[in-house]
Amino acid sequence: MIGYMGKVFDNGQPWMAYWNLNALELLDHPKFNIHAKPEIIPGLIKFLSCCQSKTGGFCGGQYQLPHVASTYAAVLAICTIGTEEAYNIIDRKKLYDFLLSVRNPERKGSFLMHVKGECDMRGTYIAMVIADILNILTDELKDGVGDYIASCQTYEGGICTSGPMEEAHGGLTYCGFAALCCIREEKKIDLNRLLYWAVQRQMKDEGGFNGRTNKVVDACYAFWQCAVFKLINLVTDNACAYDGKM
Repeated sequence: MIGYMGKVFDNGQPWMAYWNLNALELLDHPKFNIHAKPEIIPGLIKFLSCCQSKTGGFCGGQYQLPHVASTYAAVLAICTIGTEEAYNIIDRKKLYDFLLSVRNPERKGSFLMHVKGECDMRGTYIAMVIADILNILTDELKDGVGDYIASCQTYEGGICTSGPMEEAHGGLTYCGFAALCCIREEKKIDLNRLLYWAVQRQMKDEGGFNGRTNKVVDACYAFWQCAVFKLINLVTDNACAYDGKM
């Protein structure tokens, strides 16, 4: 079983660090957090450093190709560790060059998951979030991003990956709208339609949220959909909140 799991997650090793660090951070237990055991921090930093590509960005593991998802996990893990030593391993110049290299040449404003890889709204979200966190969000990097995301708002009101005639999806809607918030262009989409679509995702009987029209609920959408409500309130000064609370 261990060997199988090792093979499955071989291309996602930074995610193992991020998921565990993030869980401990959220639990906020005085005995079970990264800073309660400082002796393990150097090893984590060394591991994440080894996942950084010489050409910029982070890989799923040593000697692999840099990938925006692995970069996202590695950067957030480093931010969770939060020490000067951890921050210093990020080569911001090369990481910026990597983000430029995964801009989609066939669709302005969109990003590939890796060089010559698939185009996905996740890539655009990750590129904008990472750039915002590391203070490298330039006009060059975000050129066309707002228009691209706006073109992906469907007739239902949610966001898809490629165009308005595709199916809106909870995860992609969060990614697209969060990216717009990062670049301060959230009003490029119809917020009323977005809000209506997100509200319709809560199912009456189960109480949970689905990710697409006429689909069953899934616990993961409790995050994707509810985070959209939170973002809408942030950019509209709580205009859609019930009793001023979410």
